[in-house]
Amino acid sequence: MWCLHFAADSDNKTMTQPPSIADKPAVAAAAPLPLPQRVAVLGGTGDLGGGLARFLVRQGVEVIIGSRDGARAAAAAAQLRQEIPAARVSGAELAAAASAGELIALAVPYAAHAATLAVVRAAVQGK
Repeated sequence: MWCLHFAADSDNKTMTQPPSIADKPAVAAAAPLPLPQRVAVLGGTGDLGGGLARFLVRQGVEVIIGSRDGARAAAAAAQLRQEIPAARVSGAELAAAASAGELIALAVPYAAHAATLAVVRAAVQGK
């Protein structure tokens, strides 16, 4: 298994192999956390966010794809419904998606974090 680590600037990437399981102390297995019922994937029209949205709908989670362009988010949701007919997915502008999500996943490039968070700040309070 390999891990890709990103530094604060997305140009500084390193790939490392994590230590083997034998190098880690034994711990009791924790119960898996339940998946939330509704996840907003902000940046769900890109490769990373689109892959996350696809994974979540395959797990039975309702997904709201958020984008600066609501029409682009709706088109991404429609494409996902075509690929996975049982998918519970919709598209919306960033603030509306963040407001509707029980859990919010930020999947935008680092350079867009500040602008995206400024748009959704009020909608994500308490989540």
